[in-house]
Amino acid sequence: KTGSRSPLFKKTILSLLLLGSATVHAQELFFSEKNKGPLVVVLAGSSGTERYQDLTSSIAKLGYSVLLVDGKDVPPNAGYASSNLKRYITEAQTNAKVKSGNVVVIGLSLGGGGALANAVQGDNSIVGVIAMYPAIAKVSRPSIASKQQVPTMIFVGGKDTFYNCCLVEYANEYVS
Repeated sequence: KTGSRSPLFKKTILSLLLLGSATVHAQELFFSEKNKGPLVVVLAGSSGTERYQDLTSSIAKLGYSVLLVDGKDVPPNAGYASSNLKRYITEAQTNAKVKSGNVVVIGLSLGGGGALANAVQGDNSIVGVIAMYPAIAKVSRPSIASKQQVPTMIFVGGKDTFYNCCLVEYANEYVS
């Protein structure tokens, strides 16, 4: 048990290393004790992982193993992001509670931009991407969209203008 979480779920902190010496943010793996679930990777927004723990727990209750990743570790416009995502998936799939095989990536805000830029190619068994209010303002939407190899769903707010990062126009440009 951890805090007020249901006794059906365990939370394991994975400490991962980047480039041998620099430590990246801690990642959290949630899973149901009843099942060995397929992996869902949730890429958090720029506010960090704490805000997304309830969502992650809810997905785990459905029978999935869920890796919650700080979106700053897989941003949409960084050369290291794709290798970080691959490393996180590979590491999580070594856990006995994670069913190997197909992976779905869900990205929220900054993590949504990271998912669109780094997960749509289908590497590491990725079979689907969901991006919610993706931060894709500072990336070439046609360039990242041209890499899309897996089913991708994008949610945006038609009137959302928050920091001009997640505009519906950007999502429409990506879709086009």
